[in-house]
Amino acid sequence: MIPLSPLQLKRHAFANISLRAIQKGSPQGQAMLTPTVECVPDPKNPNYWNIALIIKIKSGNTQKPFLYEGEVQILGEVEVHDSFAGDKRELARVNGASLLYSAAREMMLNLSARSVHGPLCLPVLNFVEFFANDDQASQKAGKEPEKPTVPE
Repeated sequence: MIPLSPLQLKRHAFANISLRAIQKGSPQGQAMLTPTVECVPDPKNPNYWNIALIIKIKSGNTQKPFLYEGEVQILGEVEVHDSFAGDKRELARVNGASLLYSAAREMMLNLSARSVHGPLCLPVLNFVEFFANDDQASQKAGKEPEKPTVPE
């Protein structure tokens, strides 16, 4: 039997999905992905974490636009098992964001499949590096990482 991960995705839902085909867009156009992630512990249950992920897609060069522009917002809740001995926050935010991003990628692929430019398959992102860079930027600015609120 394959053991379960110490992190389980309990639920997820899309709050916003928008995708617009750019008339003069090109597959050679530069796409810019801007992820924003909020991860906060559930005040009622210390093993649960609420995660909000927003991915914005736009052209990096207006002279040579990418095929699509859009945004996807997905909300999720993960549970970190009591037996996990590591950093529960890190597991929840890195792996939780990765799980939500996978769902967002699939949704954008399905949404664009019958579009005029064809399927849009978003690249895989490295959330370990994303959070490491985000933490370093917060430290350089001399501020605490934000404690955002995630809609219920």
